[in-house]
Amino acid sequence: MKKTLFFIIALATLSACGVKDAPQKPSSDPVCFMASYGGTRTTTDGNGKVFWTPGDEVAIWNATDVEGSPFTAATTEASSSTELWGTFSSEQTIPAYVAVYPKALVGGENSTWGRQMTEGRGYDSSTHTYHPQWEVLMYLPSKQIARPDSFDDNLFVSYAVSETKELHFHHASGGFKFTVTGSNIIKVDIETDTDYVGYLTGACRLYFNEETYEFSTYKNGDYAVSLSAPDGETLIPGKYYYIITWPSNMRKGFKVKFTTAEGGSKDLTYTGGVEIKSGHFLRIENFDASAEEHGMGSGDLEDISYDPIN
Repeated sequence: MKKTLFFIIALATLSACGVKDAPQKPSSDPVCFMASYGGTRTTTDGNGKVFWTPGDEVAIWNATDVEGSPFTAATTEASSSTELWGTFSSEQTIPAYVAVYPKALVGGENSTWGRQMTEGRGYDSSTHTYHPQWEVLMYLPSKQIARPDSFDDNLFVSYAVSETKELHFHHASGGFKFTVTGSNIIKVDIETDTDYVGYLTGACRLYFNEETYEFSTYKNGDYAVSLSAPDGETLIPGKYYYIITWPSNMRKGFKVKFTTAEGGSKDLTYTGGVEIKSGHFLRIENFDASAEEHGMGSGDLEDISYDPIN
């Protein structure tokens, strides 16, 4: 994702690359996928729209026990659709393609094994049966850099499963969207209670049912996330800022610390249950307005609205 935001939706066609080709064999020949409408997952214009940008890199699997092959967005400007070009290093052994954005977060700093898509077994509580599933390990960083009216590079996780070369991506993450009033804020820290459903960042396994392609997750990460202005800069009052997190049920609320350029800080707490869903942001205007320098300010859950992103 680029820092610069674009506000023109460039329409792409399917003619440049076929989407119903035969299964791929290992070859040095380039392969093309189409991320069509609905697959716009990498940068936002601040108004609930997200676009692909040049150079976005997606991991795509055509087999298990291998690393995802890198496929790169061929668009030349921010676009609601794009061709993804790359090559596979293995013969196709599964009936569908599994794609995850961004490739940079797959496996985190783990070994080669951690960056591979593996097979496992999932449990269906409604039928009390097990089913085979594909598993991808992702790491969402707890330290993020602030971008006015957008979010940091390579953060907003999305996925697609398709038996053809046409990919319809879905959101796997959400987060916070807010403005501040103070002109000297350099960092915002958010922390939720250590509750197994309250993870915000860190490790998360993405599961794909091999039979239905249904998606689920299992998180085992961090309860905190921080957003910092670039070195020498402060957050701009009135601009929207985004923090990307995994979906999270913060049943006891969350705490916020605003650090200032002078080295001071103000604190704020929200008491009560609030939930972050995939593809949604908790929007909070004037996030720091009730924060207190000495003591703990109290935020009002009624001031939080839910913004879908599409």
